[in-house]
Amino acid sequence: MSWASEELIQKIINYDLNTYYNSNLQEKRSFFKVIPYEVHFKYSSEMISSPLTKISFELQKVAIKIYEELLTYMGDIRGKLKPYEYVKNHLKLVINSTEDLKDEAYVQILKQIKDNSDQ
Repeated sequence: MSWASEELIQKIINYDLNTYYNSNLQEKRSFFKVIPYEVHFKYSSEMISSPLTKISFELQKVAIKIYEELLTYMGDIRGKLKPYEYVKNHLKLVINSTEDLKDEAYVQILKQIKDNSDQ
């Protein structure tokens, strides 16, 4: 007996991250031109000014804080604490949060490992 239905297994096999990105990522603009997600959705040592996914206004500051903890742990921005303290802070913000924030944190990690030259 399988842990999932055949229908669910097929959905997982056929799942495409591009579809997720197109329907869930925030649209980025430069003046009035839309920037394709492939351009802005890759490693950067710069802080984000808004969440990567479409989340409620109330959660946006927390999403940016989650990203700051991630950048600090990765060494992209300087911090005063030891790296594992930033991991703990990151997990505290994410573990008991809403599904939207968990998705945001996951997408942030994907962004930071995509095209990152530092293994």
